[in-house]
Amino acid sequence: MFYKVENAFIENIIFSASDGAFAADANGIPEFNYLLIYYCIDSIVRNCISYWQPAFIARFNDKNFSVGGLIHYTNNSEIQNCINYGDLYIGNGAPIVDIAYQTNIINCKNYGNITGELKKNHGGTGGIVNHVNDGCVIDSCDNYGKIGGTSRVGGIVGFTGYGGNSFDYLNKTEYPNTVIKNCNNYGDIYLMKREGAKIFDQVTDEEFPNVFCVGGVAGSATKIENCNNEGNFYGFEKLGKGIKVDYSGGV
Repeated sequence: MFYKVENAFIENIIFSASDGAFAADANGIPEFNYLLIYYCIDSIVRNCISYWQPAFIARFNDKNFSVGGLIHYTNNSEIQNCINYGDLYIGNGAPIVDIAYQTNIINCKNYGNITGELKKNHGGTGGIVNHVNDGCVIDSCDNYGKIGGTSRVGGIVGFTGYGGNSFDYLNKTEYPNTVIKNCNNYGDIYLMKREGAKIFDQVTDEEFPNVFCVGGVAGSATKIENCNNEGNFYGFEKLGKGIKVDYSGGV
């Protein structure tokens, strides 16, 4: 809808299940990576809802690898009371915001299922927001949808910073001003094949991807306060020795 907004106030926009007037490929699959805003700068977005069905699909190509269901990128903004009901089948991303800098994301919810095909150790998959950077507050958000991914996967946040390439990143404090608080994940988390995954198609013993940074609330984060995970983990229990996955309410 909007490629770039700056110093704007946007509210009460609803995408219905029949609003699918986007370009599609030869198979009828839409190829795009946001519904509402691509760049959101110094702005406030409130009470926006997506009922998009069938699944929001952004296929593996250079143009549409990373997806924000409603918003792709935010900086110095506030995203409040936004909800997603549609399913996402994506390279990496999240249903509310893909990449956030110095942004407050408050009281947002996701009910859609998310399938992320992490490729070549890029990106990640989050139930609300994918890639969180310094100065962000993620507060009072809930995820109810299933999430499929390989690495940097979290029920609320995929990862903070660049996520590192191992679970050792969790001990770093690169982003001390970023906090995830008062959030709940109720969605189950599934281990996916690295490429060519079908929705919630678990890996076989011969197809283990390089898995790191997976958590019920966040794949990686500096600070988590008063958060809860009630989702189950599937597929990760088959991974080899040395792979750490957090099954608790923290990271």
